[in-house]
Amino acid sequence: MQKGILFLVVATSLFGQDGFGEGVLKLLMRGFERNLRVIPLEPGQVNEVSFYVGPDRLETTLLLLAGFQDPSIELSVLLPDDTVVTQNNAASRSIAWEVSTGGFNELYACKDMAQWVSIDLPAPKTAGAYIIKARLPSNSNRTTLCVTRSSSLLGIEGVDYIVSEPTVKTDHEQYQVGDQVTISVPITLEAGLPQTKAEVEASVQYRNADFMITEEVARIRLSDPDGHGIYTGVFRPSKPSYYSVLATIAQAGREKYASGNFFVNPRDLRVLSGSIVNRPGFVEAIMRFEVFSPGLFEIQPTVRAVNGKTDNTWLRQTFAVGVHETRWRIDPGSIKALNLIGPLELVEVHVNKQNPASPSGRDSIGNWVSHAGTWSLK
Repeated sequence: MQKGILFLVVATSLFGQDGFGEGVLKLLMRGFERNLRVIPLEPGQVNEVSFYVGPDRLETTLLLLAGFQDPSIELSVLLPDDTVVTQNNAASRSIAWEVSTGGFNELYACKDMAQWVSIDLPAPKTAGAYIIKARLPSNSNRTTLCVTRSSSLLGIEGVDYIVSEPTVKTDHEQYQVGDQVTISVPITLEAGLPQTKAEVEASVQYRNADFMITEEVARIRLSDPDGHGIYTGVFRPSKPSYYSVLATIAQAGREKYASGNFFVNPRDLRVLSGSIVNRPGFVEAIMRFEVFSPGLFEIQPTVRAVNGKTDNTWLRQTFAVGVHETRWRIDPGSIKALNLIGPLELVEVHVNKQNPASPSGRDSIGNWVSHAGTWSLK
């Protein structure tokens, strides 16, 4: 049995029976990238995706759309009144359940799905949780369940067991290859007390340039040694990529999920220090770098005045391997024109490196920020 990916879109219908309108497609695609969540699906396992339809949304047609590569995945929908809808009984309940093959090209990230199922529930009668159940037969290979929603569409209250904002936290947003990434998941009980008896496992996954999950690279057991309800673990990335993290939280016989993401940049350069020096008639920002891989670098320093106003510029420097210094002379005329009042502080340094093989012609090396004179990746 081949491996597959199950992709789910939960949306209210803003179009007629002739198909997807252009505006709806734009909204779906806008929400797709932002809200995509990935859940491992084991052979013989049933996963439930629940979402809530409020009483003010009962007049709106509800559309469920599922795409997958493994046709053996079994789908059903549990309605708030405990009715179970399947492909076999949908028609008797005035629910359109249609199966089609081939890609859904308008959603480019899912165009390679072999089969699509659309489930159209006209004007749901009952407010409450609508639950999609997906079962992978025990003789299948382990696969992935992808869940997304578009918060731009009406009636989307969210996926119950996956929060709308990432709850997997990392100590930085950006890293370089070889850095230590500390992954943490805070878990609380309904009363707001820390949950100290959960089992938490994090799946670290690559995402490609289209923000699609390509493969799992690590599984990490997270622990709570201090008993504060904050489960942590460590991961060291071996290559530049955009990474997603899915945490599976098992507590009281129930599984919940949390997700987050971070960037890993090439280890070509790092910021050692940055400071502002007042010269006669002008101000100068001085930056020191350690370069590990030679090339042409684009450097964008940002200064901030006491009144919160900022200024920045782009500098181009060719560096060999070693330690180098770069200076930015800030003209008094620029300071006056931008209303930069009070002493200036160098607060941020963004660095790119030219790379003709990259689609954009450059690689992002990192965005460093200053914390009380100490420079680290954002």
